[in-house]
Amino acid sequence: GGPPPPPAPSPAPAPAPSSSPECVPCRSGTFSDPLAENCSEAVCHIAGYCTSQDFCAPCPNGTVASHPATRHCRTCPPNQRAYKSQVCVPCEKGEQVSPDGGSCIPCDDGMYNDQRLGGMCQNCWPGSYSNGSSASDFYTCTICPGGSYQDHAGSSTCIPCGTGKYSPDLTNGMELNNTSSDACLQCPGGYYCPKEVTGTPYPCDPGFYCPPGSSQESKCGFLTSSDGFATSCSYDANFYVIISLLVVLVIVVLVSLAIYFSRKKRPTGDEYERVIPDPLPGPVYGGY
Repeated sequence: GGPPPPPAPSPAPAPAPSSSPECVPCRSGTFSDPLAENCSEAVCHIAGYCTSQDFCAPCPNGTVASHPATRHCRTCPPNQRAYKSQVCVPCEKGEQVSPDGGSCIPCDDGMYNDQRLGGMCQNCWPGSYSNGSSASDFYTCTICPGGSYQDHAGSSTCIPCGTGKYSPDLTNGMELNNTSSDACLQCPGGYYCPKEVTGTPYPCDPGFYCPPGSSQESKCGFLTSSDGFATSCSYDANFYVIISLLVVLVIVVLVSLAIYFSRKKRPTGDEYERVIPDPLPGPVYGGY
């Protein structure tokens, strides 16, 4: 016969009974350390929430957990920020809630927020500006000064009219009239507007002239003058005195020339003798 068959494998030993107590699921809003031997529960503290029965996570920006053992963080109402992920608080004047809802940020240039308990930053209206952040009042928006305008809301500067132009009254009752470039007018004749921002034109001084749209005074030329507020210069008294003297001088010259030439053409004594004819030869018969 052949070799004997191999012996049958002996059965595996039965597992020993566990000496550890059986873990039970943690209740809602609590978690436990996965390595804890007895699955001891710990309450998820405020500013955090339980994502599962074994992990507690901090609340995201803009959300809060005001009570322990919560499974959800709630979003703050509009215009309020999350303070330490525990409570929602409004921002102060001149501020607004950041995009992530986690902090308050100052209003940008050209904006303001006059609400103490929340609110959003508002644009300054056209015709005004604000060049400082954290503007906390409607009146921090300053009306554009004369010689400038602003046609957009929420601006930090005004646009100059430029030299040779000006803008008159800033307001017309309660309605702003410096909200477009139409507010800038050409400097009138007899005045000049030298600055980029001119609210009131400057009068032209005597001895100068200023056509419409002038950015500076122009000095009158030789023998001309002006009395001020002039758009052009006129001949002064000296001009007419000089012209009169020249006329007199011309007359004197002409008279002198006439006398000179008249004396030059008068015949002398020798010339008179040549004018008398010589006597005829022979006797002269004078009878019939």
